[in-house]
Amino acid sequence: MLAVATPHADLKRARRYAAIAGTMSRNTTSRASNICPRRVADDIPPIDGRPYETDSDFEDDDDGGEDESNDNILDEEEEGDFVEEGGEDTTASSNDDTPSASSQDELLNSKGYYKDAFIPDNVLLPWAEVKASYEQFPCPHCYTKEWKKTLEAKAYSKGGTSDIVITCKRCNNATVVCTANRRNKQEEQDNTASKKGYNPKSNLFRDYAINFQLVLLMQHLGIGPDGLAIIFAFFGMAASKGSYIKWKSLQDEIGVAEQTVSKEVMKKNIEDESELVKQKAMDKWEEWKQSAEGLQSTEALQVEKMRLLLNMTYHNNNDRVGIAVGMDGAWQRRAIGLGGGNSKSGMNFCVGLETSKILNLVVLSKQCSTCLLATKKGMPPKEHRCSQNFNPRDSSKSMEPKAAKQHKVDIETQDNGVYIHTLLTDDDSTVRANTKWSYKAVADRDFPGWRRKADTDWPFRMVPDKKNNDWKRSYHPDYGILPLCCFAIFKYLSDIGHRVKCIGKVTFGMKVKTKNPDEVGLQKWECLKLKKQAGYYFKKSDNQSLSFVEFCRRAPCIYLHHFNDHSCCSESWCKVLKSKRRDDPLPLTEAYLRQFRCMDTDKKLFAKVKEGYAAYMTEEALAQVYHRYSTNKNESLNRKCTAVAPKDRYFSGTMSLHDRFALVVIEDSDGCQSGLDRILKLVGFTNGVSPILREWCKRKDQRMAKQAVWFKKPEVKARRAAAINAIIKAGCLSDAKAAKEGITYGTGIAMVIARDDIDEDTILNQNQSPVDAETSSQYGEL
Repeated sequence: MLAVATPHADLKRARRYAAIAGTMSRNTTSRASNICPRRVADDIPPIDGRPYETDSDFEDDDDGGEDESNDNILDEEEEGDFVEEGGEDTTASSNDDTPSASSQDELLNSKGYYKDAFIPDNVLLPWAEVKASYEQFPCPHCYTKEWKKTLEAKAYSKGGTSDIVITCKRCNNATVVCTANRRNKQEEQDNTASKKGYNPKSNLFRDYAINFQLVLLMQHLGIGPDGLAIIFAFFGMAASKGSYIKWKSLQDEIGVAEQTVSKEVMKKNIEDESELVKQKAMDKWEEWKQSAEGLQSTEALQVEKMRLLLNMTYHNNNDRVGIAVGMDGAWQRRAIGLGGGNSKSGMNFCVGLETSKILNLVVLSKQCSTCLLATKKGMPPKEHRCSQNFNPRDSSKSMEPKAAKQHKVDIETQDNGVYIHTLLTDDDSTVRANTKWSYKAVADRDFPGWRRKADTDWPFRMVPDKKNNDWKRSYHPDYGILPLCCFAIFKYLSDIGHRVKCIGKVTFGMKVKTKNPDEVGLQKWECLKLKKQAGYYFKKSDNQSLSFVEFCRRAPCIYLHHFNDHSCCSESWCKVLKSKRRDDPLPLTEAYLRQFRCMDTDKKLFAKVKEGYAAYMTEEALAQVYHRYSTNKNESLNRKCTAVAPKDRYFSGTMSLHDRFALVVIEDSDGCQSGLDRILKLVGFTNGVSPILREWCKRKDQRMAKQAVWFKKPEVKARRAAAINAIIKAGCLSDAKAAKEGITYGTGIAMVIARDDIDEDTILNQNQSPVDAETSSQYGEL
């Protein structure tokens, strides 16, 4: 099979379009095309001087075709397809030029679709029939009728396209049919071109836009050239992908453009984040200025209040706006064994908490395939785009803290007038400790020539000295890796979702592990309930609206409510307090009251839970979750990166991994349509993406925009939470049923069942005769 450029080939649809436009001129005596016996050549008026090759399926033939008298009748299904695909305007000629703002409406139909979006550029046709069709016509140069005998037809594959060369042996002229448009060569975009002879190497592999679009396709599907070979084979285009070196050169060219566009996009996102922070701060300042306190304040106090709201700090004679960002990363390979930290690459996104836009991207890789191969051969590596930017001997677990430091350096060394004032992370890494100045570097700067830590401002705490029966200083370890050229972070926040997971881990650590009634612990349903209560308290907007003092006072309700102590609960959600209302009491069932524990009866369990939750009930810990931000955007970006770089495939040895993540940044911030258009224009294709690809990108952007609005609706969130709770409840019931029937799954459960069986055999052996008992013991030893 061969990809050949042909006009629109659907007769039924073309007739509908022409009938509505009033330009349909039926020709029942049309001749059949020799390329395909089921195609009609002159049935539709030509567009741009090229006649349509249309389908004759609807003629009255033996194949069950439709009678021509019913050509103008549209059933519901056909009419729906017609509306979906843009109506009568879709017969416009193909135009790859990217529309300007003034001509945008002219290229769209009444339904908002691009007019050329449904006219295919490439149609798969059998090569044998394509060759046979040319044998029916005379040579366009010498007009010999012996063309059929002197014809020499060949097809040269150019990746995702082909050049068809029809050569006349009599006059030695060649007719070349290019199946795709070429870069910056408008005069060669016609379907035919005449030249003396043909050199297959003259038309370079990188001159065709479709090959660059195939590179973008590989990135979107998360495959490499080998995966592209599968697509070629199933489409009947080629048995192999072609030269790896050629595809590698295209990937590098696209990658350089993606890196350039992504940096431009992130720079624009930083400006948007700064402007939004300023606008919100100015709104708060105007509100404070109109208050009683603001009206009585002096001009100097008003300026100081404005600077405080703007998070602006005077550094190096430049005023910079403090912004709040969230950071989270992932690895491209899951940990193997308990050691972990064996992934060769990792990435980390820095997202603005006000705009939810990507401000910076850091991709770290331990290996470069080109450098590694050159080292094995004992030769210096050739010039290439090296992907290695992380020490191979360091643990992959240290990638996230070092990426956080790199975010600070990348953002604050730019001329953008911002600095990172607040940092939101999870509790799974040492980012907070590492994104601080090194105590040693600060001491070297402020106390030149120091020898003892006591002579510096090195932080410490007092601990008892048992040897001298006194107190001594215990200096804090120096984990800071942030350079002094960056500004210090003033506030650290924790993602509420990750904090709830940490509380859940502590809670499930108190779960009973045996059926012993004397064991002090929680049941599984109690662990789930306590974890859910923690999430409700931290995430509920009413609680976040409380003062910080009141927020800390009520925080113990997470576990006190379960032990029937409702002193910290709120009447807005606690049913027990609602039942005590005088005006409208809420009756409670006996089954509902039985789910509470008693603080007096379960003293040991209450003390155990209180001790486990103590670390999360301190003011410092609660201050980290006293906010309305989250790292959900970072988590969604991690999932998008998994789509373009699946964890079961290796991309870390080249810059392909960096380029794929740059594409995620572009499409997330700038949209798929605009992003791909900018990339292709940067590599030399002034027309950008084709109309068909542009329409697909437009639909994808619209779908993603609708989903983003839909998922944020409160009623949708409530339904999603209710569905999750129903799934958890159904899972607990089914697990209990399976455990009762003895058909279940669990880590090491086979050994537990075996131990229980041995205990039962021992009990049975006590009632056996001495001979039977001895036989059973011997059998057990065997």
